[in-house]
Amino acid sequence: MTRILCAGIATLDQIFSLPAMPSRPEKYRARDLVVTTGGTAANAAVAIARLGGVASFFGALGDDRAGDEIVAGLEAEGVDCAGVRRVAGRTSPLSAILVDSAGERIVVSHADPELPGSTAHLPKRLPTGVDAVLGDTRWQAGSAHFFRRAREAGVPAILDADRAPNERPELLDLATHAAFAAQGLRDLTASTIPAPACGHSRKLQPGSV
Repeated sequence: MTRILCAGIATLDQIFSLPAMPSRPEKYRARDLVVTTGGTAANAAVAIARLGGVASFFGALGDDRAGDEIVAGLEAEGVDCAGVRRVAGRTSPLSAILVDSAGERIVVSHADPELPGSTAHLPKRLPTGVDAVLGDTRWQAGSAHFFRRAREAGVPAILDADRAPNERPELLDLATHAAFAAQGLRDLTASTIPAPACGHSRKLQPGSV
């Protein structure tokens, strides 16, 4: 069974369904509301577990109720959260997501600037049995740490880039594979046209897609 370590951000997402996106600064009533665990690396961990793999998540959360809900949601999906660090006095990431009838969305998020913080507590070697590492660009220091461990262990290091890794540009070299969201690719290449941007990203990182 494939074991994948995911490092990055986990959030508590409040997803509001609306007929259309708000156009004026006034009150609106949602047709539906879903509250669930989200976040780039956390979503990947859930997908891995649902597909029958073994997923573990490393990240940092506050010691608040939102953090409790995030961990409970991940564990309910079968994700190992032993690598989650809870930080006293800090707030866990939270997002409000508006989705209209066409499926378009607006995401408004808050992340405590003191999280995720230091990587000093992370293991110096990749845990036994890990077949691949996935890291996001929301915790670039953590992703870089685990990508180095993955390289040492000879296993894939996959960068899930929803934004350019400007804090740790070495992530592009450390990753064996990189998958970009449209916004991340735009941030990295300054191109709004997908095909040339993809070509430019491959020059920066041969494993990019």
